[in-house]
Amino acid sequence: MTDGAGGKERLRKGLRIALATVAVLVLVLVVPPLISVSRFKTQITQLISQSLGRPVRLSSVQAHILPWPGFEISDLSVAEDPAYGAEPVLHANKVTASIRLLALFRGRVEIGKIDVDEASLNLVRAGPGRWNLDSIFRTAAAQTASSPGTGRVVPLPYLEATDSRINFKNGVEKLPFSLVNADLSLWQENPGEWHIRLRGQPARTDVSLHQEETGVVRVEASMRRAPALRQMPLHLDIDWREAQLGQLARLVTG
Repeated sequence: MTDGAGGKERLRKGLRIALATVAVLVLVLVVPPLISVSRFKTQITQLISQSLGRPVRLSSVQAHILPWPGFEISDLSVAEDPAYGAEPVLHANKVTASIRLLALFRGRVEIGKIDVDEASLNLVRAGPGRWNLDSIFRTAAAQTASSPGTGRVVPLPYLEATDSRINFKNGVEKLPFSLVNADLSLWQENPGEWHIRLRGQPARTDVSLHQEETGVVRVEASMRRAPALRQMPLHLDIDWREAQLGQLARLVTG
């Protein structure tokens, strides 16, 4: 009797596992194509725009459930503040935006993480202490304080860029210096406190360089909320290694 009962229990357990597996497969393979993501394209665009504090354009959106619920976005462009030029501050052919599950269970859609690959980012300086990222940090600070009309905290999404390029501009003039093969992460450790991690290879566009000999720059930075970017308390660690002296001199002097 005991062996028979144990066998039936194992059979029921195996059946439950099989049914759960089938349900997951149906969810993954059948549900996403049935979701009309195009009608949510405007809402997704607004979510990313609100997170970054800049107008956003994108070409197409596809939903996915695994490995984490979110969206695959094609041809994303984040507009620049007109005071710093007309070229987009960020452009990426492929972007993954992941959703915060806890917010989803509460009936809200919030972006928890934005991953971009092979992106182009412009850092623009328009004068002493004036950088184009200032408004992004001020928007994030305002959102961290509270979401208008609700009083709830809306943290900045975890931002991550891989195999990307960072260009430097002085006003409308694009400088020859850049960082290539760059990996960049920006996140909030606590409300009002940001951390930045950057790794990239220095490059110039106006001279020929052996890219593998210009070295690798690593940056670790932390900042705290302030009315303007130039007023933020900043802790910065910079490490530049593996550079060949001749290529380094050519990089600096052109």
